[in-house]
Amino acid sequence: MKRTLSFEFSRVTEAAALAAYSWLGRGIKMPLMKLR
Repeated sequence: MKRTLSFEFSRVTEAAALAAYSWLGRGIKMPLMKLR
Protein backbone atom coordinates (compact mmCIF):
# COMPACT_ATOMS: atom_id res chain seq x y z
CA MET A 1 0.00 0.00 0.00
CA LYS A 2 2.78 2.45 0.88
CA ARG A 3 4.47 1.77 -2.42
CA THR A 4 1.28 2.45 -4.35
CA LEU A 5 0.73 5.66 -2.42
CA SER A 6 4.23 6.90 -3.19
CA PHE A 7 3.75 6.16 -6.90
CA GLU A 8 0.47 8.06 -6.90
CA PHE A 9 2.13 10.99 -5.13
CA SER A 10 4.93 11.10 -7.69
CA ARG A 11 2.41 11.02 -10.56
CA VAL A 12 0.46 13.92 -9.07
CA THR A 13 3.67 15.88 -8.50
CA GLU A 14 4.78 15.26 -12.08
CA ALA A 15 1.41 16.34 -13.47
CA ALA A 16 1.51 19.54 -11.40
CA ALA A 17 5.04 20.33 -12.57
CA LEU A 18 4.11 19.82 -16.21
CA ALA A 19 1.02 22.00 -15.84
CA ALA A 20 2.99 24.77 -14.10
CA TYR A 21 5.71 24.73 -16.75
CA SER A 22 3.52 26.59 -19.22
CA TRP A 23 3.24 29.50 -16.77
CA LEU A 24 7.01 29.97 -16.37
CA GLY A 25 8.36 33.30 -17.54
CA ARG A 26 5.03 34.85 -18.43
CA GLY A 27 4.95 37.35 -15.59
CA ILE A 28 1.26 36.56 -15.16
CA LYS A 29 -0.10 35.50 -11.81
CA MET A 30 -1.87 32.18 -11.91
CA PRO A 31 -5.68 32.41 -11.93
CA LEU A 32 -5.78 30.69 -8.54
CA MET A 33 -4.24 33.80 -6.99
CA LYS A 34 -7.57 35.60 -7.57
CA LEU A 35 -9.22 33.40 -4.96
CA ARG A 36 -7.46 35.14 -2.08
